Amino acid sequence: MRSGETRAVLERLLPRVLTGVQHELNATMAVHGPGALALIPRSVELIRFGADLAFDCAREDQLIGQETLSPYEKFGHVVADGGFSADSLRLGVTTSYTAAMRIALAEASVSDRATLMPLVMWSAQLGPLVEDTELGAFFHWHQQRAETGRYREQVVRSLLSGSAAGVGTRAPAHLVALVSPAVSRGDPAGKLARLERTLLDSGALVLARKQFVVLLHPLPAFDGPGVRVLEHVSALDSLGPGVHVALAKGSTQGLLGAFREAVTVWQLVRSRGYPAGFYDLSHVLTDRLVSGEPDIATRLHGILAPLADSPVLLDTLRAWVLGNADRRRVAAALHVHPNTLDRRLRHIEQRTGLSVSRYHDLHLLHLALAALSVRP
Repeated sequence: MRSGETRAVLERLLPRVLTGVQHELNATMAVHGPGALALIPRSVELIRFGADLAFDCAREDQLIGQETLSPYEKFGHVVADGGFSADSLRLGVTTSYTAAMRIALAEASVSDRATLMPLVMWSAQLGPLVEDTELGAFFHWHQQRAETGRYREQVVRSLLSGSAAGVGTRAPAHLVALVSPAVSRGDPAGKLARLERTLLDSGALVLARKQFVVLLHPLPAFDGPGVRVLEHVSALDSLGPGVHVALAKGSTQGLLGAFREAVTVWQLVRSRGYPAGFYDLSHVLTDRLVSGEPDIATRLHGILAPLADSPVLLDTLRAWVLGNADRRRVAAALHVHPNTLDRRLRHIEQRTGLSVSRYHDLHLLHLALAALSVRP
């Protein structure tokens, strides 16, 4: 097939491809919030440019080269300036080009089978090249604004101090995440440094502290204190197991209050021996309430007094409560056989006179555990 014919077929396919990509991007990116939706018009525009580039190369029998990709490089700067992470950029690029090629190939297989090979060649050549160009521009932008890590530290410090003017963020709210290794044995400083590096590499706004790493994630809106946006924070997906993450959410103006809430959650999670995972205030509310009522804590101490001479039974009860009374899960967490767990639970019931399966009794035992760290 001659180059002119390839160009003509591609031009006939382009309107259908762009329409299909628009629909697919809306469906795919909507779950990632308004920020991701803002990438769609620009992504479709870039696909159109990519098609024009392919047309020109087909006409001239040329290969697509790095020197022809300046619009993609500019897009990387635009996305960085909008406060998006590198993962958000990659999501927009890969989703849009994957959709474009899938739709174009489907259209061509029905109407213009001779175009299939040029389209496959275009996909294999243009997609990776575009992504590399945009991501390169994204990180170059951060380096231009100052050293990447230092610039983002300055942003976090400014936001937490309430002097966010001039730091380049227009988000009405932020999610605060305090990240630390769940186990302090071994090399805690080294583990913390690795977590910091992982978050920095993701493009997140990060500030390292002595005991945890602070991560701020811009949110499209502030709809109350509940944390229901965790699935949109791609930077946290790469942390792996064995990590404590304390979460809070606040408006940009009230971010210091959200940070203090996250610190409270983090301290309670650590002091109570919670397992690795993600926690907000709702997960530690019982501990928070009991710690603020010394008289109630004194009364609750008596419930667990019969277990005071048995750290094993106390640890078993704590694992049972934190493990949602899941027999197999708790036994695995304690590294014991389920029958051994059953035997320990019977001892706990015999000593305390409370059931570990009835809701009211188990809730009371939970309160008593929360009171252990409160001095009577």
